[in-house]
Amino acid sequence: MDLDQYGRLCARDAVIEQHRKRMYASPDSSEQRVRVSGLGGRLACLNGKHGLAGHRHNGRRRVIMEGMGGAAFAIKDENLSLAPPAPPETTYNRGAAAFQLKGFDEHPRRCVAGSGQPAYSTRTPTTERISPPLAGALLPRNDPPADFRACWQDGSLPVRLGADVNGELRWHDPLTGAEVVRDKVDARRWLPVLIEGLRDAESAGGAYVALRGAIELVGVAAKAGLLSSLVPSIVPALKAALDLRERTVVCMALRLLLLLLHADERVGLALRPHYKLLLPTMNAFLLKGQPSLSDEIEMAQWRRLNVEALVEEAIAAMERFGGAHAGKLIKNYVPVHRDQDECLHRGFR
Repeated sequence: MDLDQYGRLCARDAVIEQHRKRMYASPDSSEQRVRVSGLGGRLACLNGKHGLAGHRHNGRRRVIMEGMGGAAFAIKDENLSLAPPAPPETTYNRGAAAFQLKGFDEHPRRCVAGSGQPAYSTRTPTTERISPPLAGALLPRNDPPADFRACWQDGSLPVRLGADVNGELRWHDPLTGAEVVRDKVDARRWLPVLIEGLRDAESAGGAYVALRGAIELVGVAAKAGLLSSLVPSIVPALKAALDLRERTVVCMALRLLLLLLHADERVGLALRPHYKLLLPTMNAFLLKGQPSLSDEIEMAQWRRLNVEALVEEAIAAMERFGGAHAGKLIKNYVPVHRDQDECLHRGFR
């Protein structure tokens, strides 16, 4: 045997001896987590399992096995070896005789019904109510308008905010820069871009110019009789504004939708094929419901900033101008909606 191999054996023996001294020299009253090995006969099923070893008596230690409902066995010292401590996120539950994951109050979690574990636990009851996690379905999202911002930055947008204090808009020709009448602006080209600008929150005054410009172009298109033909290009921009889930942007989109419906009655019929794009998001705001205000006063309805009220008003307008059986189509996407043709029980008339 060479010197290196001899040194490795001596080092190994020293580690083993130190481990044994640590195990046998410990006080009888201390509890240690141990691993069972080398048993035969009826106790062979305990090999490889862990337990909590306590008092030593006549060369044996009383070991409470983990995961066996508190079963205890007297096992010789040579069949026990020190085991690493349990992970810090677990704690020893004496009721279940096993290490379990900690609950929200640093106590063991209750045993799952039907799992075969004992039904009792040392967890102290807590009166603090744990709220469910948020799904985030109505949280604001980040979706900046690329086309509107590019037109706003390079100056190709045909509308700008005027210099007067009234907030009036000035329409001009992007090529020549000359001021033009808004009736000469191509609504088919710029109305979807302006509706997309409702989502712009970074440009100074961009959302205001987009909303005011879209309102003025809706009036121009309604006078020319082109509003119903622009619906297929307007709906994707409205859907993107609703999907942003930001309450001010959603309110602007809903108010613009109401303006479209009242500006031209044919818009309601043109919107019927696009119910599947607009109504699911509106249904999500209806399912959330109105907040409980107790004896307080809600001023957002008066300022037209209450999303739930605007959604109900928009759905009612879509049904009124949507033609025959529009309420049944809306009910496919908004189950809580009651169409006007639905017959009520005689006690509710």
